[in-house]
Amino acid sequence: MFSKDNFVSVILPAYNSGKYIKSCIDSILNQSYEDFELIIVDDGSTDDTQKIINNYVDKKIKYIYQSNKGVSSARNTGIKNASGDLVTFVDADDIMGKYQLEIMVKYFCDGVDMVMCRYHKFSKMEELSDKSCDQRMEEADVSNISKIEASKLIHFGSSYAGYVWNKMYRMNKISELFFDDKSNGMAFREDIAMCEDLLFNSIYIDSCDNICVLNKKLYHYYENKDGISSGKYSSKLHTQITAYRNIFDVYQKNKSEYVEVIDLLKENVLKFSIDHINRMVVGGKINSAEVKAYKEFIRENMDLQSSNNILNSKDKFLIGILMNSPFAAYKFIYNIWTKIK
Repeated sequence: MFSKDNFVSVILPAYNSGKYIKSCIDSILNQSYEDFELIIVDDGSTDDTQKIINNYVDKKIKYIYQSNKGVSSARNTGIKNASGDLVTFVDADDIMGKYQLEIMVKYFCDGVDMVMCRYHKFSKMEELSDKSCDQRMEEADVSNISKIEASKLIHFGSSYAGYVWNKMYRMNKISELFFDDKSNGMAFREDIAMCEDLLFNSIYIDSCDNICVLNKKLYHYYENKDGISSGKYSSKLHTQITAYRNIFDVYQKNKSEYVEVIDLLKENVLKFSIDHINRMVVGGKINSAEVKAYKEFIRENMDLQSSNNILNSKDKFLIGILMNSPFAAYKFIYNIWTKIK
């Protein structure tokens, strides 16, 4: 088992995070585990983010400012400047549980390539008052699983999901997978704004032999009601198609191992594609090129439509209309459907 002197790089991307970032930084600096660095990558903030960060005088903090390029670029910059044997990520509006680093490092024993934990959602700081987690772990709370089981967890296990902030990784494995050298490469695709973390995890886990899963909520995730997942359509959602095409490429290389994962993913593809189109219709901002791309993506993955378990009868009906009628007819029928439901 790793000793406590294993060095962890905690990578924190920040963009106009002044409202939340102090609580986030405090939660990291107050960790029970002390052998870590905090790399804050300010992705071109125009609010008081930088001023707040400059108020900290702590040798653990490494502050990097870059022009606005997106969260993937910020994470890549953090990796390139990291010194740790292990690496984890934090979002600027979230909170790390006091014992998160200590517990996750503890279970990075020989042969373990990754450790993941559960997380708690909150929308107000006062909701965290009774959610502190102690460092006690029962034997039943810890399990070691294969890459196939881990792949199912990140795609279909809502308690773990495909995020990067409730997981800890080996830096040497990230370097081997994504970088020719420390300055050339990217772990997170910078042209993808949705599910870029899921793609990263899919590639990383495919290279793993042993993943440790902790059945404990160590991380606190701020649920932003106005974010990209709020129900409104954004063209950023469209990049999810690129993410999933690349995820399918990962699993197709070992199709016999991942056959169940692939089938379930195709069901997810149909679900989010029709959901995104419906958001577009509700918002009244129709992008014809993106509608065409969604239809092509649905066509690629329709082989399971009649037998899947995720799509309800409404979605199956709407997909049939979408794929066999002019889009104007789809909009008309969808709008009527929403009025009479």
